[in-house]
Amino acid sequence: MADESEFMHVNGHKFDVDDLTFDEHRRIKILVRTEIWDEAVDGPFETLTPMDMSPAIITVFMQRTDPTFTLAQALALKPSDVFYETAPPTRAPVRKRAGRSA
Repeated sequence: MADESEFMHVNGHKFDVDDLTFDEHRRIKILVRTEIWDEAVDGPFETLTPMDMSPAIITVFMQRTDPTFTLAQALALKPSDVFYETAPPTRAPVRKRAGRSA
C-alpha cells in the first residue's frame, strides 16, 4: 500500500506536495530562512510550523505556472484561500497470474 498523498489547492490550482523537486525544496528553504523566519521575533528555527512554511511552498508551486508570482502575493493570501487535501492511500495494482496450460 502506498503512503497518503497531500495536495495543496491555491487559486484553482492543485499541487501534489510529494511532487516537489530537490531544487524546489531548496528554494522553499531559502525563502523561509531569508524572507519569512525572523529568529528574534519567531524564536528558534526548530519551532517552525507547516503554517510558517505555507507562503514559501505556495510561492514555489505558483511559480510553476506563473513565474511572476511573488512571496508578497502568497503572504497576502488568507488561510481560507488555501485548501489541503490528503488522498487515501492507494493500493498497488493487483497482478493476475497467467493461467497454466495443461
